[in-house]
Amino acid sequence: MESVCQTAWIILSFLLYMLDQGTDALTALLFFLDGHYMEGFLTSFLILTPGIAAFLLELRDMWRGKGNIMKALVFLAMCPLWAMLTHLYSIFNKEWQGKALMLKTMEGFLCAAPQLVLQLSFWMRGTLTSPMGLVLSEEFNVTQQAQDTNMTIFGRDYDSNERYWFGFSQFLSILLSFISVFSSVIYFNGIEAHSIRSAGKLCLGIPFFLLTILYRSVSLALLLCFLQWWSSIVIFLMFFTTVLTALCIGDRFGRACLYGVWSMLVPVGYSRDPVSPLGYYSVNSLDTLETEELNQTNVKSSDRSSYFLTSHMLSSLLILFPSITILTILVHRAQVIPSLAISTTSIFPIYYLSTVFLPLLGLSLAVSLLLVRPFHRTDCTKGEAKEGNIIV
Repeated sequence: MESVCQTAWIILSFLLYMLDQGTDALTALLFFLDGHYMEGFLTSFLILTPGIAAFLLELRDMWRGKGNIMKALVFLAMCPLWAMLTHLYSIFNKEWQGKALMLKTMEGFLCAAPQLVLQLSFWMRGTLTSPMGLVLSEEFNVTQQAQDTNMTIFGRDYDSNERYWFGFSQFLSILLSFISVFSSVIYFNGIEAHSIRSAGKLCLGIPFFLLTILYRSVSLALLLCFLQWWSSIVIFLMFFTTVLTALCIGDRFGRACLYGVWSMLVPVGYSRDPVSPLGYYSVNSLDTLETEELNQTNVKSSDRSSYFLTSHMLSSLLILFPSITILTILVHRAQVIPSLAISTTSIFPIYYLSTVFLPLLGLSLAVSLLLVRPFHRTDCTKGEAKEGNIIV
């Protein structure tokens, strides 16, 4: 039964990887065809980030005498194609299943998560592919150019009716990125880390993760839309908070930085022991993997989860939400004070910031704060003292 479930998860992972990367690639191509070269480059670069990460990890194994430079170059040059082939091969060779799922996890946190925020910010700003603009021109504040002209892709001309269906690729890119991040969180925090101990934890975890991803992705997209590069200050503060927390609960610096990047939208790594491997190895080292002698931490797993979740929620409450509130005030002021260097360009009316986005984001954060305490308590065994703090 376990083997059947593992195979089913591999197949689901393969399909999600293929669809997510395919819609991202099509969106990047449409950006380039419309002359949005910066948007197309950023979208394309994020597609390649899992391959770059796999390349660096293979080089790390090669430095330890277990990796292979040719495989590292294949990861760099052929990812995501190599990742999909790895998924297919792992169905028949169980030794490759860990690598296949880890490649999907890296795609979820290194590609899908930033892609979700990036594409949402493009959509909010009104920077859309021309087919997407054709779809939304009647509903939103979109200036659609050249509606009657044909679009040529690889030598074939597409008229406006055919272009209309291409417009859904950018929407699907956002939707599939959201699903990809969520599935990676469920796998890495729950299934792979063996931390799902009850149906109650799963029932609490699903809405908690969904609301957290929704709150952080929309908030960061709004910051990118209106503040652009200045939003990097807020992003760095959130990254630094997670890294500092991970260091304090026993993680090494490299893994702490990894969790800082992966936890930008949702807490990642709180249920994993600092001395346990992440699950990625070079192919040559699967049978000869040596156990590394690492210093054990005195932090219990329940305490580790408590510190990590508390830090993540506090960064959402004390860093991100005040930033969105200040952003709303600044954008409204910029409408009456033209000298204020704040962008007011958006696909939606500006008053939606204070009447729609801010209340809904506040509600999402409030529900997440209510869910995180019972979600964490399901990690505590009956013999453990359930002492906590105001958050968990």
